[in-house]
Parts: sequence; C-alpha cells; structure tokens
Amino acid sequence: YLPLIGGPVLASWLQLPLVVLIRGNDFDEAIFVPKRRAYLLEAFQRAAAVCVVSEDKVHKIQRLTPEAHVTWITNGIELEEWELLPSERARAEEWKRPFKERSLTVIGLFGHLKSKKGGLFFLKCLLQSGLQEQVHLLLVGEPGTAMLELLEEEAQALSVTRFPFLDRYELLPLYARCDFVALPSFYDGTPNVLLESMALGVPTIGSRCGGMADLVEHGETGYLFDPGDPHGCRESLYRALHLSPEEVDS
Repeated sequence: YLPLIGGPVLASWLQLPLVVLIRGNDFDEAIFVPKRRAYLLEAFQRAAAVCVVSEDKVHKIQRLTPEAHVTWITNGIELEEWELLPSERARAEEWKRPFKERSLTVIGLFGHLKSKKGGLFFLKCLLQSGLQEQVHLLLVGEPGTAMLELLEEEAQALSVTRFPFLDRYELLPLYARCDFVALPSFYDGTPNVLLESMALGVPTIGSRCGGMADLVEHGETGYLFDPGDPHGCRESLYRALHLSPEEVDS
C-alpha cells in the first residue's frame, strides 16, 4: 500500500497527473482493511485516471467514488511466443493416454494455490459431487496447508499428479495435458493462468469473478459458477465431465 500513500503526494508536489493501476488484490483486500481503505479511496479521488484489469472493478470503484475516471484494460499475452511445439503436444497426448483409457478427465490447477484461489473449496466440491472417480487432478504450484492436508486425507479417493511451482514457459506442455483448467477463485483480477490456458484452447471451469466473467463464455469456452457457490461448482463439474471428447476438443 506504500505507492497508494506516496502517489498522491508526489503527484501534487511534481504537479503531474496521477494514474492509479489496480490489480485484483490491490482493491479486493484493501477496501476491507480500514487503514488501507482510506489510502485507496484518496488515490481514486485524486487520480486523473484509474486503470483496472477486469470489468467488475470498473463498477465497484465508480460506485464508491463516482468522480473517478476508471478504464478497463485487460491483461494480455503475446500469442506468437505462446505456442506448443508439435513434439510437446505429442508428449502431452502420450501422457494423457492412460487416463483416457480409464475415461478420466484431467483437470489442472496452477499457480500459488492459496485460500483466495479456491483450491480447497474446489477439492471439497469435487469430493461432495461423487465425481472424483472420473477425474485426474494435475496440480502445478504451491498448495496451502489445508489443501495439502485434504490431499493427504483423501489420497485413496483422489487421483493426483503434482508438480512444484515452475517457470512460465515450463507450463506450456502441462497445460496441454489438461482437458480443463480450474480457476475457482473467491476474488481475482485477470489471472495469467486463464490467459495462458485459453490461448492453448483449454476450456475453463471457473468462478464468475474478475477476468473469468469477462473472457469465458459459459457453455462455449468453459463453465462458470458464482464465487463460493458449492452447488454451482458441482453443476459445472457435472456438465464438464459429461461432455464427449469431441465436444471438449471443439
């Protein structure tokens, strides 16, 4: 929050316009912390422009500070540099073959799987749905303590492959192993995992928040549910797992 304190002051002293750039966490956490909220709102009120990475932030900020000039500029990636080699795609298909033979759908969770990302929530929904026998989970990143404990407790019920946190370009062949990528965040901006997986044609099972609501077309490029809604999450899982392989690929 230090830039939020210093920005308005330095802009005034230098007599320059203040531009405030807001990611997901910058707003969603700070607005509910009394000390940080004051700095956040002052920055919005003093800013010549506020730029956000998801459309929902435009409405939330404007309703709090109607005088703010808010612009939605989504994240992006360079598609020409984000392509699989034919050999990588072939190895991914070879890795998936045993799971396809067992009629298992591979669902990936990527990144820092902390509480706000909803990884524990997603695992619980999967177990409650009774669909875990149809799923192989590919976990790439750093699960939180509670998520690790659940994985250990349900080791017999869940089929899982785990990788540590990896460099961005090391993720390319791992995305290709997935039939779906899960993004069950309680709140978010526009996560790189969403952009990277969609750019490779991998559909999403995600919450209807931040960039997921902006970019995923429900029933076409993925399935969405309201953040923290276990019934909606289980329904999205059910619908995803009952697609034919041809429907997933299309």
